[in-house]
Amino acid sequence: MKFWFWVILGIWLIISYYLIPGLFWLSILFIIIWAFYRLYRFLEHQMAPPGKRIKHGLLRGHLEQEYGTKEGGKLYKEMTTALRKKGYR
Repeated sequence: MKFWFWVILGIWLIISYYLIPGLFWLSILFIIIWAFYRLYRFLEHQMAPPGKRIKHGLLRGHLEQEYGTKEGGKLYKEMTTALRKKGYR
């Protein structure tokens, strides 16, 4: 993530710790859930066999370059949905 995102998050946590403790703990809970979600997505991607991995950046970039941003985005969503049903991750 970007450097400024982490700076703003740190400032938010410091301010909420002293002013609104309940919101601080809610923010911590959200950060923990987000971290577990990212870890789950990473492990799910790593556990897929090498031939069954979707290279999302390359696929989306190709479709957007070929068909434009709006139409390429729609095609990307449709293709990834179809590939996931076939067992790709």
